[in-house]
Amino acid sequence: MNAMRINNISKAYSENLTVFQNLTLDINAHESVCIFGPSGCGKTTLMHVIADLEPYSEGSIQFYDGNKKIVKNPTIGFVFQEPRLFPWLTVSKNLELVMKKPSTNKAVIDKQIEKTLKLVHLEGYNQRHPDELSGGEKQRVSLARALIVQPDVLLLDEPFSHLDELTATKLRVGLAQILKQLKITTILATHNPLEAIFLADRIVVLTMQKPTKIKQILTVDIPKPRNKNLYGEFIYNPVVERILKDLFH
Repeated sequence: MNAMRINNISKAYSENLTVFQNLTLDINAHESVCIFGPSGCGKTTLMHVIADLEPYSEGSIQFYDGNKKIVKNPTIGFVFQEPRLFPWLTVSKNLELVMKKPSTNKAVIDKQIEKTLKLVHLEGYNQRHPDELSGGEKQRVSLARALIVQPDVLLLDEPFSHLDELTATKLRVGLAQILKQLKITTILATHNPLEAIFLADRIVVLTMQKPTKIKQILTVDIPKPRNKNLYGEFIYNPVVERILKDLFH
């Protein structure tokens, strides 16, 4: 069952710059799909278009509920490349700011915030400010902010690219556990091949040449949960080796 359909969309900034053209992609409910490609191929632009942060030139994007009916105003959770937290607000206030129709009952609000922070392993961080957090902790808050709105679709735009690899690996493992628990339809943009294979059910490979097109779609037929040791046993999995070869073919 589809959660969303990207139907022949095109995006042009000018007559001389068409980013992508006639892209079509179906995303299944509860599926994790990776948009994979080198820097500059249009991954972030595509994520912004899906989230309605930028207009597209042609085509359509439709979202569906469990009864296959079109959802006109879907709730999108978005994790940007940088945390983009308000530095003068506490962690709790950063989350409360985006909550849908926040209750006037402070206890209800606090309970939802505490529940979401526990999900991203930040219990007790409610009253901290962003400048009191490490880079990894800030990105966990960013993830919590995207989750607390109870999104129909979760978008992650290279969310770990600015972190050191040790921290990024820990966050990938944590994200995989969250996606398994919540069963959220997810689209992840990345240029990291192991990240794509570890998190995705399918990998949509984009071309580098403009206008960008879909080069191929690879199915990651590795059972979940996947081996947490990305640079140990996981990378030597025969399926991982095959997909890595296909990605760079």
